[in-house]
Amino acid sequence: MSFTPFPCRYGRCWAPASLAGELDLRGFFGAADGVRPGFRRITGEVRFDSSASKEELARLKAVVDAHCPVLDLFSNATPVEIAVAGHS
Repeated sequence: MSFTPFPCRYGRCWAPASLAGELDLRGFFGAADGVRPGFRRITGEVRFDSSASKEELARLKAVVDAHCPVLDLFSNATPVEIAVAGHS
């Protein structure tokens, strides 16, 4: 996977991200009662190639975490409605 550097206050920055999740496939396939079909845990890492200090990157993470819709979705109960459309 390649990443394009983006302009930031420290020059050109790289921020490749990776996510991993723990999933019990017995729940996904309906092979065991009481086993959740979704992820039990999700971990991630963002790497910065930047001249920013650890403290500055920690502040950036705090700001991003406070406004990230994906983190909010994973961290809070979100009502979901899915409709089934029939043939016309």
